[in-house]
Amino acid sequence: MGTRMLTGEELALRWHIIEPYVHKSLTYGLGDLTTYDIFIECQQFICQCWVREEEHGVINGVAITRLLTHKQYKEMVIVCTTSEGWFEHGPEILEMLEQFGRDMECKYASVYGRKGWVRALKDYGYEEPYTTLMKEL
Repeated sequence: MGTRMLTGEELALRWHIIEPYVHKSLTYGLGDLTTYDIFIECQQFICQCWVREEEHGVINGVAITRLLTHKQYKEMVIVCTTSEGWFEHGPEILEMLEQFGRDMECKYASVYGRKGWVRALKDYGYEEPYTTLMKEL
Protein backbone atom coordinates (compact mmCIF):
# COMPACT_ATOMS: atom_id res chain seq x y z
CA MET A 1 0.00 0.00 0.00
CA GLY A 2 1.26 3.48 -0.78
CA THR A 3 0.50 6.97 -1.99
CA ARG A 4 1.49 8.22 -5.42
CA MET A 5 0.61 10.82 -8.04
CA LEU A 6 -1.44 9.81 -11.05
CA THR A 7 -0.98 11.65 -14.34
CA GLY A 8 -1.87 11.48 -18.00
CA GLU A 9 -3.52 8.39 -19.38
CA GLU A 10 -3.57 6.50 -16.07
CA LEU A 11 -5.42 9.40 -14.42
CA ALA A 12 -7.91 9.53 -17.29
CA LEU A 13 -8.55 5.79 -17.11
CA ARG A 14 -9.08 5.83 -13.33
CA TRP A 15 -10.91 9.16 -13.00
CA HIS A 16 -14.30 7.41 -12.77
CA ILE A 17 -13.05 5.85 -9.50
CA ILE A 18 -11.40 9.05 -8.20
CA GLU A 19 -14.14 11.55 -9.14
CA PRO A 20 -16.64 10.49 -6.42
CA TYR A 21 -13.98 11.03 -3.73
CA VAL A 22 -13.20 14.50 -5.08
CA HIS A 23 -16.88 15.38 -5.52
CA LYS A 24 -17.65 14.43 -1.91
CA SER A 25 -14.84 16.64 -0.65
CA LEU A 26 -15.82 19.58 -2.85
CA THR A 27 -19.35 19.63 -1.47
CA TYR A 28 -17.85 21.31 1.61
CA GLY A 29 -15.97 23.91 -0.44
CA LEU A 30 -16.79 27.30 -1.88
CA GLY A 31 -17.94 26.01 -5.26
CA ASP A 32 -15.05 27.62 -7.14
CA LEU A 33 -13.97 24.32 -8.72
CA THR A 34 -15.84 21.35 -10.13
CA THR A 35 -14.49 17.84 -10.46
CA TYR A 36 -14.22 18.44 -14.20
CA ASP A 37 -12.14 21.59 -13.59
CA ILE A 38 -9.82 19.59 -11.35
CA PHE A 39 -9.49 16.79 -13.89
CA ILE A 40 -8.51 19.27 -16.64
CA GLU A 41 -6.07 21.07 -14.32
CA CYS A 42 -4.53 17.72 -13.34
CA GLN A 43 -3.94 16.97 -17.01
CA GLN A 44 -2.22 20.36 -17.30
CA PHE A 45 -0.20 19.78 -14.06
CA ILE A 46 -1.79 22.85 -12.45
CA CYS A 47 -3.43 20.39 -10.06
CA GLN A 48 -2.01 17.05 -9.03
CA CYS A 49 -3.97 13.92 -8.14
CA TRP A 50 -2.54 11.72 -5.39
CA VAL A 51 -4.05 8.34 -4.59
CA ARG A 52 -3.58 6.06 -1.62
CA GLU A 53 -3.75 2.49 -2.83
CA GLU A 54 -4.13 -0.90 -1.23
CA GLU A 55 -2.94 -4.13 -2.82
CA HIS A 56 -3.85 -4.60 -6.47
CA GLY A 57 -4.30 -0.85 -6.99
CA VAL A 58 -7.53 -0.47 -5.01
CA ILE A 59 -7.90 3.26 -4.23
CA ASN A 60 -8.96 4.11 -0.68
CA GLY A 61 -7.99 7.77 -0.54
CA VAL A 62 -7.43 10.77 -2.79
CA ALA A 63 -5.70 14.11 -2.32
CA ILE A 64 -5.66 16.97 -4.80
CA THR A 65 -2.95 19.61 -4.70
CA ARG A 66 -2.75 22.77 -6.77
CA LEU A 67 0.29 24.88 -7.61
CA LEU A 68 -0.21 28.64 -7.54
CA THR A 69 2.37 31.12 -8.76
CA HIS A 70 2.16 34.54 -7.16
CA LYS A 71 4.42 37.45 -8.12
CA GLN A 72 6.70 36.95 -5.10
CA TYR A 73 6.41 33.22 -4.34
CA LYS A 74 4.87 29.87 -5.23
CA GLU A 75 2.30 28.10 -3.10
CA MET A 76 1.13 24.50 -2.99
CA VAL A 77 -2.52 24.29 -1.95
CA ILE A 78 -4.05 21.10 -0.63
CA VAL A 79 -7.44 21.40 -2.30
CA CYS A 80 -8.98 18.27 -0.86
CA THR A 81 -8.14 15.05 0.91
CA THR A 82 -10.37 12.06 1.38
CA SER A 83 -8.97 8.99 3.02
CA GLU A 84 -10.15 6.23 5.28
CA GLY A 85 -8.05 6.42 8.42
CA TRP A 86 -6.76 9.99 7.92
CA PHE A 87 -5.41 10.18 11.47
CA GLU A 88 -3.49 6.94 10.95
CA HIS A 89 -2.04 7.72 7.51
CA GLY A 90 -2.49 11.49 7.31
CA PRO A 91 0.81 12.61 8.82
CA GLU A 92 2.79 10.50 6.33
CA ILE A 93 0.71 11.77 3.40
CA LEU A 94 0.99 15.36 4.64
CA GLU A 95 4.80 15.11 4.81
CA MET A 96 4.89 13.68 1.27
CA LEU A 97 2.74 16.54 -0.06
CA GLU A 98 4.89 19.10 1.76
CA GLN A 99 8.03 17.57 0.24
CA PHE A 100 6.41 17.83 -3.18
CA GLY A 101 5.78 21.53 -2.46
CA ARG A 102 9.44 22.00 -1.54
CA ASP A 103 10.52 20.13 -4.69
CA MET A 104 8.34 22.51 -6.72
CA GLU A 105 10.08 25.46 -4.96
CA CYS A 106 6.95 26.55 -3.13
CA LYS A 107 7.35 28.87 -0.17
CA TYR A 108 4.08 27.84 1.47
CA ALA A 109 1.75 24.87 1.78
CA SER A 110 -1.85 25.92 2.33
CA VAL A 111 -5.05 24.10 3.17
CA TYR A 112 -8.43 25.58 2.36
CA GLY A 113 -11.00 23.66 4.33
CA ARG A 114 -13.53 23.38 7.08
CA LYS A 115 -12.84 24.53 10.61
CA GLY A 116 -12.14 20.94 11.71
CA TRP A 117 -8.84 21.10 9.82
CA VAL A 118 -7.63 23.85 12.17
CA ARG A 119 -7.71 21.37 15.04
CA ALA A 120 -6.45 18.43 12.99
CA LEU A 121 -3.42 20.21 11.48
CA LYS A 122 -2.38 22.40 14.42
CA ASP A 123 0.10 19.77 15.68
CA TYR A 124 1.77 19.70 12.24
CA GLY A 125 2.73 23.37 12.19
CA TYR A 126 -0.25 24.80 10.31
CA GLU A 127 -1.80 28.07 11.45
CA GLU A 128 -5.01 29.89 10.59
CA PRO A 129 -4.04 33.40 9.38
CA TYR A 130 -7.58 33.95 8.10
CA THR A 131 -9.73 30.97 7.25
CA THR A 132 -6.83 29.33 5.47
CA LEU A 133 -4.24 27.10 7.11
CA MET A 134 -0.71 27.86 5.93
CA LYS A 135 2.76 26.49 6.66
CA GLU A 136 6.06 27.89 5.45
CA LEU A 137 8.08 25.22 3.66
